[in-house]
Amino acid sequence: MKFFSALLFFFTTLPAFAETSSLAEGRPFHIYAGGGLQRDFLTMQWAGYKSTFEGWGMPLEVGMDIPFSPNFGGFISAGYTASEFLNTQSGTSQIEKMAMKSQIYKLGFYYYRLGVGWGMSKDRATVNQVSVTTGSSENEIQGQTGMGLVNYTFDIKPNFRLMFEGQYRNGNLDAYRFNDISGSIKFYILF
Repeated sequence: MKFFSALLFFFTTLPAFAETSSLAEGRPFHIYAGGGLQRDFLTMQWAGYKSTFEGWGMPLEVGMDIPFSPNFGGFISAGYTASEFLNTQSGTSQIEKMAMKSQIYKLGFYYYRLGVGWGMSKDRATVNQVSVTTGSSENEIQGQTGMGLVNYTFDIKPNFRLMFEGQYRNGNLDAYRFNDISGSIKFYILF
């Protein structure tokens, strides 16, 4: 909830930037690099069992805007995200934790500040489970997932960008069915 409160704070304070003309107009050709903070809510299903996880990630990303007109164009980017998750159904007798590393590739279009895109992710996760009754275990799973995304950007003079992004990913990690909804805030340097 704190993450969404922070998003609300940024969206309510950004009009002040617009009034002081610190936001850049249009969206010319840029190469950008940066990172941020991401909040994830994901489920994994296998043989009728379903686990729900929540966690935080740190995305790093490099990309390029390709304008077709002053306010319309395309974008392409590649990134790496490291995330940590905890099973929301864990109790006092069992804890399940997952660490995930993802290579993410995105392609899409933007109109003014709004972007819509698609992509794929190569994911590798390590799931650790500790139980009072069965002891501990560790599983490593991997696979590719597809994604859809929506983002909203603010180019801040002279060479910075603030981006809010939502993603939905789904696919298979080995025998597990994987679904993930995430929201992130990222800060970039424009070249």
